[in-house]
Amino acid sequence: MENAKKENDHIPDYWTNHRTGNKKILVPVDQRTFKAIKEIVHRTWNKELTGKGLDAKGLEELKYTKLDVIMVQRVENPKVFGNYQRAKNELLDKMIALREPSRRIESIPGEKGGDPDTTQDLDDFMKRDLCPEINECYVLHGTKVERIGGLSDRGLNLRQADPNAMFGKGIYTTDSSTKADQYADNPVHRRPLNYRNKLILSRVLLGNVYLCKEKPRQDEQKLSGPPCLNCLKDRCRCNGPKFDSVLGERYLRFREFVTYDTSNIYPEYVITYKRAK
Repeated sequence: MENAKKENDHIPDYWTNHRTGNKKILVPVDQRTFKAIKEIVHRTWNKELTGKGLDAKGLEELKYTKLDVIMVQRVENPKVFGNYQRAKNELLDKMIALREPSRRIESIPGEKGGDPDTTQDLDDFMKRDLCPEINECYVLHGTKVERIGGLSDRGLNLRQADPNAMFGKGIYTTDSSTKADQYADNPVHRRPLNYRNKLILSRVLLGNVYLCKEKPRQDEQKLSGPPCLNCLKDRCRCNGPKFDSVLGERYLRFREFVTYDTSNIYPEYVITYKRAK
């Protein structure tokens, strides 16, 4: 973890322009990266679950069977990435103070999937900068096209998060393109099949992950943030270290990874795609 901190002091060497200052640049990726990300979208797609669930309202009527990836762009934003690097160092410092790395996701009692599929199945060359000691992973986030500009300029915005969502006001991500696709447009007015929607492939710092083993009831108070490592409550008097993210999976169709700090996630790739038959 000390070595990871030493290596976390520069922007990625695969970025196109290393002298952008604080300027944001949206860069088309090379063919190797395009192919790897396209494959992840296809491999995490499940046509049997298209249109299933409350968040998928209106999709079943479109009768599509796949997602066709048209273009992938990388967000090269030194300012937002710098915030992410600082959050990464803080998380490494936390684990060093605890004298152990984050617990690997597959070793959490009752957990069944391990690292997100969007990380496990990704080509190795894209994972070389990830730090497994703090469960740094790639995950998908669905968002409307009109939000892409602000997202690449300022990062993901927690103020737009729904406080009534299942695990409280956080940034929700998934390892399923089927699930992420549900949030690409308005469920009341779904876009036609030829419309160019967007997905985001983001780096996220999951750290110590809290597994929600039971579905929260509608009348229960939503999480205010990750629970305490000691008492497992999100509102406690322990004043001790907390989990860094939340995972819901056992009672859901899709796995959802939730972070409550915008600095812990970097929207690195914008995926443009169409729903197709």
